[in-house]
Amino acid sequence: MWGAKTKKNLDEYYKNNQWIDVFGNHEFEDMIKKITENKSKETINKQRTNSPTIDEIKRAVVKYYQVELAAIEKPIHMKENIPRSMAMWLARKVGKYSLRDVASAFSNSSYSSVSVAIWRLKKKAQNNIEIIESFCHLEKTLHK
Repeated sequence: MWGAKTKKNLDEYYKNNQWIDVFGNHEFEDMIKKITENKSKETINKQRTNSPTIDEIKRAVVKYYQVELAAIEKPIHMKENIPRSMAMWLARKVGKYSLRDVASAFSNSSYSSVSVAIWRLKKKAQNNIEIIESFCHLEKTLHK
């Protein structure tokens, strides 16, 4: 850990010698922040360009499972809802949406409940070939 005296000595050294900070001056820092911020948004948008929307995912799941849209949009507490969990899993995997985006689209109060629903479905899929086949079929359907 740096002591106050050491930090003061370093500050004086750089100030007297007119050195630019190790990480650059404030203009440089601002430029790097803008570049990386825009790059991140560009990368995310580029990844989603060929991805289906959450509404497209919902429609595909509703059609595949032959259920009403309302059945996958609202949580049913203490009851398993495979079509809903499947739609959330597809939104994450195929749509590349964040947990927060998925939670919002499926009327979940928190993104952690989305994570748990997806985890449970994946765990169930380990012993149930039908879930895996359903996921693969829907994934192929959603890739344009």
